[in-house]
Amino acid sequence: MGVRDAIGDVKDELISMQSFLVDADKKGTINEGEKTWVANVRDLANEVEDVIDQFMYHIISQQTGGRSARQLIMGWFMDGEPHQTVISIVGMGGSGKTTLVANTYNNDDVKKHFDYFAWITVSKAYELEDLLRSLITEFYESRKQANLVDLSSMNYRLLVKTLVNYLEKKCIYLS
Repeated sequence: MGVRDAIGDVKDELISMQSFLVDADKKGTINEGEKTWVANVRDLANEVEDVIDQFMYHIISQQTGGRSARQLIMGWFMDGEPHQTVISIVGMGGSGKTTLVANTYNNDDVKKHFDYFAWITVSKAYELEDLLRSLITEFYESRKQANLVDLSSMNYRLLVKTLVNYLEKKCIYLS
């Protein structure tokens, strides 16, 4: 078993511990033994989260090897391997996440590797149909094509069908 497999197993155990804690919080504890057990599991789950975070930080630090975060992300996008990948950029507010992603998204070398690309903003309160309309519009614009359909009159189902038909078997970059 490799390190990645071991980390995957640890993450699975962490999910189990977190599920146990959610259930325990809902039920409440009956006696002192249960209270102690729940407290111990909670402490262990927190420690496991910290270890996973430290490990991931260490791995990312090793992978960057002096390269900027932007160069690292661009490398992931342009590695030449066609595959489905989700890259999450996380951090404190104001730490430059949006700037980092915008700089990568606006790079012409990155865009050459994709058939379609889109930048949409998802607020805390959103309408799914509006997001789909924005996404379809962005994809049309990325190909410099006129949007020949009236998206405003389409319901959720038609929007999804339009999007699936438009993007079938395409390489997509979505920020």
